Amino acid sequence: MKRVLIILSFAATLVIACTSCKKSSADLSLQGNWELIKISGMAGITNFAAGNGNKYIFEGNNYSRYENGTLVTSGRFSIVKDDSASVSRLAGYITFENPPPTTNWFYLLDNNTLVIDYGSAVDGPVNTYTRR
Repeated sequence: MKRVLIILSFAATLVIACTSCKKSSADLSLQGNWELIKISGMAGITNFAAGNGNKYIFEGNNYSRYENGTLVTSGRFSIVKDDSASVSRLAGYITFENPPPTTNWFYLLDNNTLVIDYGSAVDGPVNTYTRR
C-alpha cells in the first residue's frame, strides 16, 4: 500500500511539473509589429495591402491591437504552447487578458508569419499577420 502511494505521489508530481513547463510569460519570437495581411473564413478570403493599419504590437508581456491605425485594445498576454490544443496545425494559444473576459486564441508562429484562429474549426475567422 505504501509503495502504491509513493508511485501515485511521484506520478502526480511529474504531471504537475510537465504541465508548468509548457507555460511562458512571453514568447520572445512573438515580439514586435505584426500587420494583418489576410482574413480567411466562411465568407471567403480577404487580402490586405501593406500599411493598412490593422496590427498587433507585442512588447514584453504587453500587447496593443490597432484597427485602421487606431488603438482599439491593449493589455497583457501570455503564451501557452500545446501541440494538442487544436485539431489544426496551430501550436498553442495566446491568452489576451484585456478586455474582460480573458480570451484564448489558437495560434501558429512560423518565421515572420503569425496565424491567429479566432473561432472554432468551422465558423471562426483565421487572421494571418506578417512581421513588419
